[in-house]
Amino acid sequence: MFQDEAGFGRINKPKYCWCRKGIRPQVPCHHIREYRYTYGVVEPKTGENFFLVMPNCNTYNMNVFMQELSKEY
Repeated sequence: MFQDEAGFGRINKPKYCWCRKGIRPQVPCHHIREYRYTYGVVEPKTGENFFLVMPNCNTYNMNVFMQELSKEY
């Protein structure tokens, strides 16, 4: 099996917007940072796979992933 982790995130920081010429719009902005991490394994020969989406990428969540994987296989 092949194992990998990947992080997916969103940073909300608007920089541009449409408005009439000569008007400088006020764009309320607060930084939003949201991330999710996907842990997964794939068996290359059969295509079997197992994935978990977790809130953090750390040793604890990797151990949870490995425990769930061992229950499944």
